Amino acid sequence: MRITRSNKRGTSKLRTKTINIDTGTASIRLRIAEGEGTPLLFFHGGPGGTDYLFKFFAVRVAKAGYRPVGMIQRGCPGSPSDGPFTVEASLDDFECVRKTLETDRLALLGHSYGGFLAAAYAAMNPSRIERLILVCPSGARPGWRRDFESEIYRRLSDEEKCEYDRLTREAENAPYEKRAELLSNRAHLTIFSYYSPHHRREQPGLANLTWKVHEELRNSAEEWCATPAWEHGLERLTCPSAILYGEDDVVPITVPGEYAEILPHPLVIGLEKCGHFPWMEEADAFWTAFDEAIKYQG
Repeated sequence: MRITRSNKRGTSKLRTKTINIDTGTASIRLRIAEGEGTPLLFFHGGPGGTDYLFKFFAVRVAKAGYRPVGMIQRGCPGSPSDGPFTVEASLDDFECVRKTLETDRLALLGHSYGGFLAAAYAAMNPSRIERLILVCPSGARPGWRRDFESEIYRRLSDEEKCEYDRLTREAENAPYEKRAELLSNRAHLTIFSYYSPHHRREQPGLANLTWKVHEELRNSAEEWCATPAWEHGLERLTCPSAILYGEDDVVPITVPGEYAEILPHPLVIGLEKCGHFPWMEEADAFWTAFDEAIKYQG
């Protein structure tokens, strides 16, 4: 495993080092805070996005006694890979990360698709997980995406719906590169619907999305959800777990309910006036809930 490094003081005011680890089929970028404590690994959403969690969560996580570790998943900006872009390949990457950190135990925090990935890694390695926190996770079981996409479309204005339909039509028979561009543009168009109606137009849009990675990992995740093995793994978890979700999320409210059914004795907190990014929508309420989640003992 090849490692390259740089040291810097991050905007989080934690002293950090940035390294890339070669997992054989990817070069995974890590941002590691100095200090003691169990490493807490951040799983960003997308799929095909980049790490946005470290800058928001690292200081809070460090104050709770954990060592924050930001990670950019395979194929995303900073972590180049030619594939494969599958859940299984991602889980192999995370094992390489754990070994690089020289730890037998990890805490995990995942948002959106990253919540699903964190849960998948926990399911395959239940004895190695010290804590699991899922924030607005994507679906645990097949079928959730239909309602998710319907709700996104419902929240668009008439003008946005016309543009969404145009991009969808043009993408249907377009060559792959053009199709990827059109569907990426559609994702940028719809991102504002992810926020609660109370906060929609005051929030940032979509920064990065690598469409090939997004599409292939999304398909792999849907296949993964259809297998019983990962639910059985989650049922074996003995660590404290928590699910935080926005009550106005575009992800169906049944999804946090599914995780709550599968995980043993999780803390479940729904947040009013929050969509898919609750720490940016109702910050005071979210951080109060998060502080409870990171101390929860089950």
